[in-house]
Amino acid sequence: MECIYCSGALPDSGFFCPNCAKQFKCKNCSSLLIKDAIICIECGEEVRRKINASFNTIDFSETRSTRTFKAAFTDTIGNNISEAFGVILANRISGTKIRSLNGLPPAIDSTKTEDVVAEILDEKGANNPEIDQLKKIIKIDNDKATLVETRLKAKSKRDYAIRLAIIFLYHKYLLGVESVPRRDLTTIVDSASVEDGNFRFWLANNPQIGIDGDFVQIKAPGIELARTYVSEIFSAEAKDKWQIGTQSRAKKTKDKSKNEKSK
Repeated sequence: MECIYCSGALPDSGFFCPNCAKQFKCKNCSSLLIKDAIICIECGEEVRRKINASFNTIDFSETRSTRTFKAAFTDTIGNNISEAFGVILANRISGTKIRSLNGLPPAIDSTKTEDVVAEILDEKGANNPEIDQLKKIIKIDNDKATLVETRLKAKSKRDYAIRLAIIFLYHKYLLGVESVPRRDLTTIVDSASVEDGNFRFWLANNPQIGIDGDFVQIKAPGIELARTYVSEIFSAEAKDKWQIGTQSRAKKTKDKSKNEKSK
């Protein structure tokens, strides 16, 4: 007999083709199967699930100007590569949400993960002028973000916090991190001493950012805004009206009035 899938020669016994590994005979009643059959027409035994059971799929997608990659592997091959892809795709980079393997265990050596992740991020940033610019504003080292350029050309404390949040999320987005833990965003904004009620209200009520539980994601309007902010930061014409440590205008007015009364 010939295999109904690859036309290869079939053995007298067995249920699977030795050439393409597809099931050609019902394991329950030994009747020949119809090509791509869901069940055996003789006994009703389900077969499609068993045909595909030995395959795992990988669906890896990156952000703009990057690649989308899909593949299917048998259990044997999949298990051999699961550790390598597990480091890249599992939820390991600062707890971020990244598409993971479907059916493959995330076998990760935690002692090597940070080095591998650093190499991945460096590779993703190679030859990308936008990431090169963002590295001059925010440095990300082993998941720790540090504000390098403090002159964000902001108009007020609130504007400064918004610009910092947008630029931080955009930097992560370009590195392939679509969803960032909210605590990471809060940490970098707080490190600049601009995390307050005004910022928290903006974070919960704006079209540039999306919140999903404990994760934050930049949206299309935020991406466009981030590009504008970055362009202003490196523009000599844009004015830097508010810096870290600057008191708000309202507070200055209040303090002035208080001093006049005391006189």
